[in-house]
Amino acid sequence: MRAIEPSAGHRSGRAQRGDAAPIVLRKARHADAEALRRLHRRALGALSTPAYTAEQVFSLLRHVPTLDLALIDDGTYFVAERDDRLVACGGWSRRPPGYEHAVAIGEGPAGTGRAAAPVKIRAMYTDPEFTRRGLGRRILAAAEAEIRAAGHHEVALDALLPGVPLYESAGYRGGALVDARLPDGTPLPLLPMHKRLG
Repeated sequence: MRAIEPSAGHRSGRAQRGDAAPIVLRKARHADAEALRRLHRRALGALSTPAYTAEQVFSLLRHVPTLDLALIDDGTYFVAERDDRLVACGGWSRRPPGYEHAVAIGEGPAGTGRAAAPVKIRAMYTDPEFTRRGLGRRILAAAEAEIRAAGHHEVALDALLPGVPLYESAGYRGGALVDARLPDGTPLPLLPMHKRLG
């Protein structure tokens, strides 16, 4: 396990007051499933505005499962943990995302459809109280290291709009937005992004 410390420029007031418990990065376990679902819902509910309307977030949470247990089975899903509290998570997979069965995803304008890649970054979430501490970047780096070790050099993802700045800062590039359609007909714009791993 690897301890993750916030950089000096991203420490919260709580950390500055002496709360220096390390944040540990480890692989997710099935025992984490309920805590992960709560983390996903908390992150989506708090961090999705102003990119999405309340109706879009409600529909997303109601119709689309955020946790794919296959990621845990495959050993490709990470959690960041402080004092037994899960504060961030994310991973990667060769499997098609489970949300593709629940969400109709269009191709956008001609020539700007979703990036094809053998693996995808999946289910990246950070607790609203622990944003801007570099946790997303560190989880991305850990996932990318495993992807390279597995022999892959291209990685893709379907970004929810609030996550785009994180992915751009990590070297991912997107084209045009695509229109996802949730099961109740609610539109949900996504940005397909990709990266060539060096």
